[in-house]
Amino acid sequence: MTSDSSSNHVDVSSENLEPPSWTGSLREYAEAVLRELSITHWELSILLTDDGRMQELNSRYREKDESTDVLSFSAAEEPTGVSLIQDTFF
Repeated sequence: MTSDSSSNHVDVSSENLEPPSWTGSLREYAEAVLRELSITHWELSILLTDDGRMQELNSRYREKDESTDVLSFSAAEEPTGVSLIQDTFF
């Protein structure tokens, strides 16, 4: 589920599990936070996933072969001029 608001792009997706009924509310909340902080031209990606996938991601990016509750990756400038606020995995 994606949305554009105030020139921001928020993407909330799920992998290896059914999308929770509150996925749309999470996207709306993230958009509201960006607006409240006057952040524009940013992209935020949120992935909701299971323990197995979290373990894979944690192993790949942090070299810790165990599941974790949250993984987040800091901002980076994309060639398109859009900045990535964060990739976040839950």
